Amino acid sequence: MKTILLLLVSCFSLSIIAQDNLDTKYRMTSKQKQQLYKKGDGFIALIETYLDENNEALNSGKHISRLSDPSQYIEKAREKAKLYNICVDCYQKEYKTQLDLLASQDRARREKYEKEAFRRDSIFKEETKERNEKISKQFNSKERPYDRFIFAMDMLGEKNGVKHGNFTIFTNMDEELVRTRFSLYLQSVGFTYGDESKKINKLGFIQEYYVRKIAIDKEINDYIQVKYYYTVRNEYPSYYATTLDIDAPCWIVDKVVIDGTANTIINLYISYWAQSRKTIGSDKVGEIATHIFMGDNVSLQYISHNKYRIEITSKNMDYYSSYKILEKYNEL
Repeated sequence: MKTILLLLVSCFSLSIIAQDNLDTKYRMTSKQKQQLYKKGDGFIALIETYLDENNEALNSGKHISRLSDPSQYIEKAREKAKLYNICVDCYQKEYKTQLDLLASQDRARREKYEKEAFRRDSIFKEETKERNEKISKQFNSKERPYDRFIFAMDMLGEKNGVKHGNFTIFTNMDEELVRTRFSLYLQSVGFTYGDESKKINKLGFIQEYYVRKIAIDKEINDYIQVKYYYTVRNEYPSYYATTLDIDAPCWIVDKVVIDGTANTIINLYISYWAQSRKTIGSDKVGEIATHIFMGDNVSLQYISHNKYRIEITSKNMDYYSSYKILEKYNEL
């Protein structure tokens, strides 16, 4: 800090010197400069023009890499110094002062950049440390059975531009966990639960119905209807059972069908699964685009003029083994 202060004081002092030199006696008047041009020696006046430009640049506060160099004119002016009664050494000294000031400004600027780089590096190291500590906690011996899977979904969601807690795969996973995370996503992009009569919970599937929180013009009829088809698997622990330490059967999702208005479903398809962005356009009934994400086969389908569907089917991936959900549950 002391070094930076000294440099700033030095720069300020040199700047004052450079500015004061504009008013020193050795500088020529406008009348004298006119006489020089008349006699063909206008190059001498250029010395002061260069020095004035340098002073202006140095005092502007902007970054400059080089100064206008009047040296060649200064040397030529020595031959006529007595004739015009000019102080060539004074010009030389002023230019030297300007060069010293430029060097001082460069040092101060470099110090500032190095300090900022050090600050950013420190912040990055601290954030990295916190992130590593968080990761470590995710994988310590006290982790809950679903913690590794949830952490993986949050990281994948981050890559897809979906905030933590809202991204999930759909099939071969606990229905309550999948439905909760996807519902949070729909609510984060402007949807809310719609007509209660359209929410169905029957053995074999669960249906939820969403509409826009705020609808404008054509959006007034937008809706999303989600059906989760599941199979009861007693050998797997359910998400809420492990969270609340209770015994409950696990409903494993086999298939998900998402129906809705055209723009709504297409936007969902290309935003939730970022890798699925591609040209979409068809008026033929059936599949018009498909995307495989981990164990999910995600199919975009044209149903009618203003009804599209996303159908998600399983590719038989065992997340309960790969993310050690069952193993961690047995350790509880």
